[in-house]
Amino acid sequence: RLLKYVKPYALPLGIAVFLYFANSLIRLVEPELQKRLVDECINAGLPFSEVSTKFYSLIAAMILCGLTVVGVRVVRSIIMVTVGNKVAVKLRELVFSSIPKMSLGDVHRRTAGELITRITSDTQVLKEFLTNLVPELFQFGSLIIAVLGILFFMNWRLAVFIVIPIPLLLVVFRMSRRYMHKI
Repeated sequence: RLLKYVKPYALPLGIAVFLYFANSLIRLVEPELQKRLVDECINAGLPFSEVSTKFYSLIAAMILCGLTVVGVRVVRSIIMVTVGNKVAVKLRELVFSSIPKMSLGDVHRRTAGELITRITSDTQVLKEFLTNLVPELFQFGSLIIAVLGILFFMNWRLAVFIVIPIPLLLVVFRMSRRYMHKI
């Protein structure tokens, strides 16, 4: 039901999703740069004068990657907060407009302050869901997919041994969740 209120903001959300994937890809470049720095500059056994240009260029690339990740994260956060605020305002307007349609007995049982607090807190929870949880799910999901793709590309046998226990872990997680829910 929340999707119909988010639908008018499909373009900014599409840009934010693209930024999630871009951020994940940039974060995958950083370990490769670190590997090259260690293998080709630090452990190369050559005098620093011979590897100094490569050393400084790799350090600059690492700094650029870090700054790009931060910049992309800031732009993405601004987009998500803006969309979350607009959706929260629409939801508040919708709920406030439905209060006069309620029966007098329902409205009379609660004070105006209780109604306003309930509406504000509920829409705030939905806004937090849109601006914090959904972006993290996209980012971590895309990162896992990218890492698995790279792992299968680099060494498919190792990737198979890593992926095999995942269903077992999901079953254990589901069973423990049911048990914890009873508590």
